[in-house]
Amino acid sequence: SLAVVENPLINSPDRLQRKIDAGAEAVWTQPPLMFDRFEKWWGGAVKRGLPSQVPIFVGLAFPSSVKSLKMWLQLCNASQLSDAQHLLHQWQRAADSLPFTRGGDQEGSGSEGMGGGRREETFDEFVSEWVEEQMKLVEGLDGVAGVHLMPITP
Repeated sequence: SLAVVENPLINSPDRLQRKIDAGAEAVWTQPPLMFDRFEKWWGGAVKRGLPSQVPIFVGLAFPSSVKSLKMWLQLCNASQLSDAQHLLHQWQRAADSLPFTRGGDQEGSGSEGMGGGRREETFDEFVSEWVEEQMKLVEGLDGVAGVHLMPITP
């Protein structure tokens, strides 16, 4: 078997087509860190029928911090893209404004803090929601063979 890697954040579906034409039998992608960009690439791949030619497994990264997200964007050679800068800014804003962990919650307080008000979201929850959203978006793509988990984090 010949398996290949593809980077939808910076490459076109034409590049993947050439890999398939050269004998690729399975594809693992870099993670869809910038989902709009990834979704556009996926649409082009589907239009060419690539998911029906070979199984394509989408990578899912689990960045845990701004530093980790920067590492992933650099690994994907996408850190200088404007949408990558926007994503980093969004994460940095969340890191600067949200507490890192729950810490001071009262036992049994659920989603409400003292005084019955809604508990403030934490950065950990922001990250978990972002990862969960990525998983849901990938799950909604037609033709995905599966996912591969990429939990590397600095």
